[in-house]
Amino acid sequence: MALTRRYWRIYVTATTDNYVSFQEIELRNVASGSDLTGSGTASASFSESGNTPNKAVDNNSSTFWGSYNHTVPQWWAYDFGAGNLYDILEIAITARTPSYYGEAGTDFLWQYSDDGINWFTRKSITGLSWSAGETKVINVKDVDPDPLQIVSQVYAQVEYTVGPTGQHVSQAYAQVEYVPGAGTTELDDGTSSGGLVVGGPDNVWYTDPVPNGGLVVGGTDGGAQTTISVDPPSAGGLVVGGSDSAQWSNPWSVAVKGGTYRIGGAIYTLTNTLYYTGIGDIAAIVKLAVPPATPGKFRYDILVIGIDFAIHVVAGAEAATPVMPTTTASHVLIKHILRYYGQARIAQSDIGRNYTAPVVAQVAVSASDDELAWAELTSTLTVSVYDQYGALYRSNVVVNAAFLTGNGTLAPMAASTATGTTTFLYTRGGADPGDQSPIIKFSVPSGAVGTLLITLLDVSGNVMT
Repeated sequence: MALTRRYWRIYVTATTDNYVSFQEIELRNVASGSDLTGSGTASASFSESGNTPNKAVDNNSSTFWGSYNHTVPQWWAYDFGAGNLYDILEIAITARTPSYYGEAGTDFLWQYSDDGINWFTRKSITGLSWSAGETKVINVKDVDPDPLQIVSQVYAQVEYTVGPTGQHVSQAYAQVEYVPGAGTTELDDGTSSGGLVVGGPDNVWYTDPVPNGGLVVGGTDGGAQTTISVDPPSAGGLVVGGSDSAQWSNPWSVAVKGGTYRIGGAIYTLTNTLYYTGIGDIAAIVKLAVPPATPGKFRYDILVIGIDFAIHVVAGAEAATPVMPTTTASHVLIKHILRYYGQARIAQSDIGRNYTAPVVAQVAVSASDDELAWAELTSTLTVSVYDQYGALYRSNVVVNAAFLTGNGTLAPMAASTATGTTTFLYTRGGADPGDQSPIIKFSVPSGAVGTLLITLLDVSGNVMT
């Protein structure tokens, strides 16, 4: 199972030298593959003066990142940038010189995040030992995380509608048993005559010939229970089955905590009857519609609970400036969720988030060639400007360029864009000795900055510093 994410980090919990430092880090999405770092942004819990997080991915054996005098735990993280999602399967870590190689860490957690704030552990690495300048290639893919495994019997309330007007038909308490990894979304076996197919594992269909309570789903009365998921592509009515994990793996699903609500003078309690590791007790998993498909459009979705004791989703109208939809009569608002173009999944920061006009939040830089051999003279640099929603910023903005180190020429030194992207042409000087590998900074008036290192090689293939 692929686990593509924008944010990854090394969370060091133990070292033999108390502090933490890395000379070089490579992140790979295939075994023995290419290093994916370069155009993203490195960060860390603390940094020694001058030895900043990006020094661990600058392909320079004379630089490093270090936590200075801050003891473990410490972390180093990498943000691949908006729209860049990778499943990191292997990392290569290079330790420092004889006096400091113990700072590479004996134990660490390999973690991922959707928003750079909430982190989840994919794998725990322990018992490492290091020698000076040693590079270790570490497999971080052994275990696919599933923080949502069912650990107890649970109950789920299911509401469904049929017909062209979507009239309410029934509510049912589903009785199915979920064994992790044993079943997925149910498929219609072609023999159903009633428009509703129920079952457990794929292609195994259960019925209860003597149901004694409305609707029995997924086997016998009184069996272990879980949330029921729906198969949207079904052409033969409503297909019910699958697992909590299948429901939750949909990027537009959210978990709802229980609570007590006063609706129309009566008290209603939404009970926490589900449990997931990393989340805790929740009352339900609710799937929302997809986000806006038009650039620059936003929408508010709200979750409400009514006197029918069911959770409903009410979607607002898509607009450049969204308006909160009205809570349905005899319902109370649970929470609102901001939806926007380019939203890869509903992150924790989107829940309860209020719309603000797009502003420049990030500058990302990539190069057509970030390592120029002696005979290679130019590289096209693409600068992308993103707003706080991770979408290209589509208003006029000026991008300024400046050399932090190194030499060569850049044309132009400033460019205006209203599409979110613009290009610059870098040309090396062509002198040996004389050329120096440049670090170029691109900035916008809001203060957002992106940097890029272009490695220059001399006639012998050595790095020119």
